[in-house]
Amino acid sequence: MHACAVTYVSDLGSGFGQVEVPGLSAGGPSIDHSLWFHDPIRADEWMLLELWPLKARGSRGVYSGSLRDGEGRLGALLTQEMLLRDRPLDPEMLRRIAEYLGVTPE
Repeated sequence: MHACAVTYVSDLGSGFGQVEVPGLSAGGPSIDHSLWFHDPIRADEWMLLELWPLKARGSRGVYSGSLRDGEGRLGALLTQEMLLRDRPLDPEMLRRIAEYLGVTPE
């Protein structure tokens, strides 16, 4: 159960969240996400999620990161590729996507 929760937490951030580049969004949907477990860590205790950007080009971003427990033990390493778009969807496209997913757009 903790490994599943750690996997979820590993996808919460973006390695581009602190990078301020005009025209570059801070994050987007995952294209690919890999996680390598090292030592078991508890998801219901303090964890450090460190993320660092590696590349942003052609509407894609790649970043790596690590998850450590309160004692500094490495629980997992991660690499993720994500879609980076800095343009809003038009209302009709947003409505169609929401309809397909079965949710109500805000």
